[in-house]
Amino acid sequence: MATVNNTNEKHNKKASKRKRVNRLKTLIVFAAVFLLFSSVILNFVLIMKVLKLENKINQIYSQNQIVMIEKQLYI
Repeated sequence: MATVNNTNEKHNKKASKRKRVNRLKTLIVFAAVFLLFSSVILNFVLIMKVLKLENKINQIYSQNQIVMIEKQLYI
């Protein structure tokens, strides 16, 4: 009877270890997928902000060009 209980305990330990390992694998996969998607989303946001800034820079540059041309005309 002692060997049957001992065998059951070993089997239970292996099963619980397997469950732990599988949970850890699942956690690692979900973390990797989350990091991948979040980096894609953050890159998209960054591109949008850069494009917005580029438009502002172009607008300021064109205003500066107009002012310089006006100054040249009055000199």
